[in-house]
Amino acid sequence: MNSILDHLDALKKAQACDSRIYVIQSDLKEIPAVKQQIKSELQAQQASLQALEQSVKDLQLKQKNKEGDLAKKEADIKKLDGQLSLVKTNKEYGAIKQEIASLQADNSLIEEEIIKSMDAVEAATRELKTEKVRLESVAKEYQKKEQEVTARENSIKSEVENLKKERDVLVAALPNSIALLYNQIAAHKQGIVLSPVQGQYCGACKTALRAQVINEVQMGQTIVTCDNCSRVLYFEKV
Repeated sequence: MNSILDHLDALKKAQACDSRIYVIQSDLKEIPAVKQQIKSELQAQQASLQALEQSVKDLQLKQKNKEGDLAKKEADIKKLDGQLSLVKTNKEYGAIKQEIASLQADNSLIEEEIIKSMDAVEAATRELKTEKVRLESVAKEYQKKEQEVTARENSIKSEVENLKKERDVLVAALPNSIALLYNQIAAHKQGIVLSPVQGQYCGACKTALRAQVINEVQMGQTIVTCDNCSRVLYFEKV
């Protein structure tokens, strides 16, 4: 098998590409969730505005109904007033006057309720107007956030593409046996293929190495892997 020493620099460069790809692809996977969070937050704000709009409509309807009640009772009073000249007895006259008085008392209460409704509608309308202005500003902020996330997403995709091209060129220049081993390890080790020997330990997984393994790595005649993490072992140049 080919010596790793002859290709160590190329392997380190390829590993740097794969390691970076792994890191930024992890960031890339999180972007859809970030976009969804931005969308959900904006939708919650919009739902709050819609609830406020509905509240204004409900208050306006309540006011309209009260005004309808008032108009009906006023029409009833007018009708009863017209009947006063037609009654023939004091008893009938008194009964109509009493009914008119009752309706007028009701109208006084309704008028107070209408005034309260008008105040409530006015206050809610002001709040709605303020909220609409605020939401317009908030929507622009969320749009800006989404654009920034999309720009970040495109930047990562572009970087990944460039790193893969660089990595493929480096690996393609390696002997087939080394390239095959590199690809196998990279696929299962998050792009970290190489591990420096540190004293008597594997630098990656910190497992103690057998003396024979250390000697074989020092000789550099064959590719030696860690018995525990399966990464390719090497000694850093002094």
